[in-house]
Amino acid sequence: MNPARPAVSSASAQPSSPAKPALRSSVDRRQWMQWTGATLGLAATSQVSSPVAKAAKDIDPNRPLNLAVIGIANRGASNVAGVQSQNLVALCDVDANYLKAGGERFPKAKLYRDYREMLREETALDGVVISTPDHHHAPATMRAIEQGLNVYCEKPLTHTVAEARAIRMAAKEAGVVTQMGTQIHAGSNYRRVVEMIQDGVIGNVTRVHVWVGKGWGATELPKPQGEAPDNVDWDLWLGPAPKIDYTPGLHPASWRRYRAYGAGTLGDMGCHYVDLPFWALGLHLPSSIVADGPPPSDDYCPTGLKVRYHFDATDKHDELDLTWYDGDRSPKELEGVSVP
Repeated sequence: MNPARPAVSSASAQPSSPAKPALRSSVDRRQWMQWTGATLGLAATSQVSSPVAKAAKDIDPNRPLNLAVIGIANRGASNVAGVQSQNLVALCDVDANYLKAGGERFPKAKLYRDYREMLREETALDGVVISTPDHHHAPATMRAIEQGLNVYCEKPLTHTVAEARAIRMAAKEAGVVTQMGTQIHAGSNYRRVVEMIQDGVIGNVTRVHVWVGKGWGATELPKPQGEAPDNVDWDLWLGPAPKIDYTPGLHPASWRRYRAYGAGTLGDMGCHYVDLPFWALGLHLPSSIVADGPPPSDDYCPTGLKVRYHFDATDKHDELDLTWYDGDRSPKELEGVSVP
């Protein structure tokens, strides 16, 4: 079995124009946190008011959507491709090289380095696609919701559970349409497996094993190395995270290894692969969770995890255990069967 597949077992700065590189700016971290904290605080008390909410029913189905994309390279590039048939009004990225390439491809789109500025200025948007590092998901999503905009946000939806709850409340209050980027959920393979399990093809499921060989972990923090390259607005990239000097490698991908920005392998891949058994078996909240891995760190994510979730019996499933494995804890053998 391919370890990259799940297994189920029953045994920013001023806006730039396309012709110019975007300007750099210095972000006051205290102000950023005040803005973000105020936003999340409003949501947590269910007082968000969005009189201009553009729910799907209010949008003319015969015209393209007016969209903005925040984070347009790497995973963001796939999301841009997914909505390129719509009217891309604005593109936002902290990396001027990515922004320049996006502007050349979509010359009618206005370019921004700072999504806060973009969301203030672009008043004709229907929705926003968010493809930033995890620590920007909640601030960007909440700001879009406050503008009454529909939101598609990459997984994981937020950096913390509290943020997810606040956004859920805010979206409900605003009446906007939201979606998290778990593309595999819509695939025919997942749907077919769900159908088979719910039809009892393999009987009552009492044990579930889910694993991925990928490893977004670390054993120490990376070393800051002074000034960022001219194309990267480091202050905007850090956003609400603690201020540190430029650290090579965090941008564009290794941020996933560190808790200030990401959530490791489980945070990156769990929502994809655990989705299948949760969906097929109607799982909800586990009654207990036991994790095995290296000593926990407040700074970096584990190089591997084995996590056992126990679920009490409900009217949808029998009592069962679900075990997650990742990184250097991915199994070589399960219940006497070798894992390729």
